Amino acid sequence: MALTIDQLLGSADNFAVLAGSTVTNSGATVISGANLGLSPGTSVTGFPPGTLIAPAVEHITDAVAAQAQTDLTTAYIYFAGLTGATPIVGALDGQTFTAGLYSGGAILLNVGQTVTLNGQGNPNAQFIFQAASSLTFGVGSTVLLINGAQAKNVLWQVTSSATVGTSAVVVGDIVALSSISLGTGASLSGRALARNGAVTLLGNAITAPASGSIIPPIGTSSIPATIGLGGLTELCFPDITGGVIRAWGLVNITPGGYTVGGIPMGLFPFLDVRTVDVNAFLKCDVWGEEPTNILIGASSVYTYHYSPVTDTLQIFSNATGVAVELVASQTIPLAVLADVLLFEVWVSRTTVRG
Repeated sequence: MALTIDQLLGSADNFAVLAGSTVTNSGATVISGANLGLSPGTSVTGFPPGTLIAPAVEHITDAVAAQAQTDLTTAYIYFAGLTGATPIVGALDGQTFTAGLYSGGAILLNVGQTVTLNGQGNPNAQFIFQAASSLTFGVGSTVLLINGAQAKNVLWQVTSSATVGTSAVVVGDIVALSSISLGTGASLSGRALARNGAVTLLGNAITAPASGSIIPPIGTSSIPATIGLGGLTELCFPDITGGVIRAWGLVNITPGGYTVGGIPMGLFPFLDVRTVDVNAFLKCDVWGEEPTNILIGASSVYTYHYSPVTDTLQIFSNATGVAVELVASQTIPLAVLADVLLFEVWVSRTTVRG
């Protein structure tokens, strides 16, 4: 199956606005559906009065924005390098395009004009436009989607800079080598992603199209998270010989970065410290206690697994429907930090490891 535009953008897909040098806003710009980012520049002005609709956040000159720029560069090179495009004849004015790859020099939609993208009943129809120089949407111009075409499947690759005129209505992701400017009141159902230059806003509505599932960008921490132990404080169900006992306790996780393979657990304080070696686990389960945990349908977003071999607690995200272990140094998600983890063990009273 061919990759979607969202997938090809990598982590840049998590941004509605991403610039290389500066982000400047005047007026009541509203950004929703994805984040605002800047790297390697440091200057973001005009927020407020500009606003980001939660869960969108700013990533300014941090590791997340830097990675997004790296992924944007990869995507830009890919889209610019696509071959076999159909040449665009003249301005876009009044033209209708079906799914495909199109190229032109300076691509222009003139003042008050409309260009139509026809999905022909296919919601996965992709429209990719390559501008060998500039991209300009004139004042009051409109990009119109019909017959199932979707904004998330439209991309404008620009070899220099892009301009969206006052009150223009544009759809699709604009991926520019240099800068992107939006005029007063212009709206963009897509992303303004500038590799090297600035993104300039003037009271705009920018909405990143939904890509099926929105997964927050991964923050990182150089400080490893640790396990806090509430203690195995209750004994129950000893076997007939007294050789095996079952106990439970609570654990919590301190803020920090995740360790792949699991966060080290260490020794438990135990009610019966004189006769029980807590390293002699026979079986161990750990799980989050609802309703603190976030749910998708009937399944927890995060699940936990204890390994007695390495004495570590692993954390898995199920946000995409498949359990995937958190990545190295990923900041422990707030839902995990807030979760109440019940740790249940069956311990041998007579066996000592090592």
